[in-house]
Amino acid sequence: MDSSAALRSDNTSKGKIFQLAVKELLEKLYNKEFLLECPVNIGVPPKAHKFDIVSSDKTVVVECKCYSWTSGGNNPSAKLSTANEALLYMSFLPDNCEKLLFICHTDKIHKKEESLAQYYVRTYGSFLRNVKVMEYDMETQQLLPLRGKLNCSNYG
Repeated sequence: MDSSAALRSDNTSKGKIFQLAVKELLEKLYNKEFLLECPVNIGVPPKAHKFDIVSSDKTVVVECKCYSWTSGGNNPSAKLSTANEALLYMSFLPDNCEKLLFICHTDKIHKKEESLAQYYVRTYGSFLRNVKVMEYDMETQQLLPLRGKLNCSNYG
């Protein structure tokens, strides 16, 4: 395996670990089952799109993004565009569906003094519409709502 393939594999593994951690957190907070890679019909005519995590009753739909700053301390703009794409798909979900974007916690970097999730909300906030954004630190299991609050009784 070449180094770029190994890096993609490592990134995929980190993303999957983050996705599983978010699923576990949501099951505790909402006290219901959540499914991974669950298809939900969106658009007209309806077409199935797989979202990262969906509650079994399909009232909560989640996309997970596990990105980090580049080695030079810059934003990973190409990766952030996939978060924007996820927002587009979420925009087709019904209004009564709770839409969540979970972004993994990153350290604040010296030149921006904000985490990548905070940077994303600040920079792309106009795209968010009714999507709630949560920053989650897998190591400390700390959840930081950056935009909106979870609609569950077991949080806050």
